[in-house]
Amino acid sequence: MDRVRLASLIATVIGAVSSVILMLLSGLRPPFFLIVLFIVWVSAPFGVLLLATVFLPSRAHAIRSALLWMSLILAILSVAAYTYALDYPRPSQPAFPYVVVPMVSGVVIVVVLSTAALMRRRDC
Repeated sequence: MDRVRLASLIATVIGAVSSVILMLLSGLRPPFFLIVLFIVWVSAPFGVLLLATVFLPSRAHAIRSALLWMSLILAILSVAAYTYALDYPRPSQPAFPYVVVPMVSGVVIVVVLSTAALMRRRDC
């Protein structure tokens, strides 16, 4: 396993755990069912990245490279966004970052992987 892949896997796991912990520390006190849904929602982009990193064929070099770097960057940016939300909470909409950040992360994942796949297809 190369260093970038290992770093990507570690950053993705740390990003997922950190994001969930920061969400739980935010002071939101919804019912237990909503807490479980938020945990799934906040960790979903990291789960997709982990599955893609593990199961993507190694011959798709451009896609794998984009995925690994995107995993590192999204882990850092997600934790930064949740830390900012924890330090500067929005009084009127405290759950806003925990709804929007995973959605934006999902869109970024789809756009980056689609672009890498199209570039790979064009080069073949």
